[in-house]
Amino acid sequence: MKILLIKYIWSLYKKIDNYNNKLQILLLVMDTNNIINNFINDPNPSKESMVNSYYLRDQYMNQTIQQVFGHIISKLCLDPQDYVKNIKNQFKFLAIEKLNKYFESDNNEFYQDLNQEYNVFVHDKLNSPEYQLKQNKFNNLKNYYDQNLHKELYNELTFEELCCLGW
Repeated sequence: MKILLIKYIWSLYKKIDNYNNKLQILLLVMDTNNIINNFINDPNPSKESMVNSYYLRDQYMNQTIQQVFGHIISKLCLDPQDYVKNIKNQFKFLAIEKLNKYFESDNNEFYQDLNQEYNVFVHDKLNSPEYQLKQNKFNNLKNYYDQNLHKELYNELTFEELCCLGW
C-alpha cells in the first residue's frame, strides 16, 4: 500500500511545474521512506544511517554524482587548487603582521627575502599532516567519483564531515 502511495505521489511530482509544490511533494515522498524518516527522527544517528539517508535523498532529488562530488569537495575545502589559495592567504596575513611590526618599531633594519620565505612556507604547509590528509581524502573521493560509486563518496567521509555537509 505504501509503495502505491509513493508511486502516486511521484506521478504527481512529475506533472507539476511549480518548484515549491514539487519540493513539498518531494519532501512528502521522502517522509514516507523508513530509512530517511528514522534518520530524521533519531537524535543520535549513526554514520551508516546518515550515509544511507543522504544517498536516498540524492536519488529522490535526482542529484548526479558530479553534483554530489562537487558539493563535497567545495563544502569540505578539499580542492587541491584551494589549498594553495588558502596558504597564500595565510602567508599574506603573516607578512602583513611582520610589516606592521616593522613600522611600529624604531629599528629601521628590516630585510627579508619574502620570496624565499613564501616558498618555504608553502612547501611546509603542503607537506604538513593536515594537507596530506586532505589530499588523501580528495584522492579517495576522486577515485570513487571516477568509478561512479555515488554512495561510497559518503562512506569515505567521517561522521563529522557528514554533519558539516548538512541534510
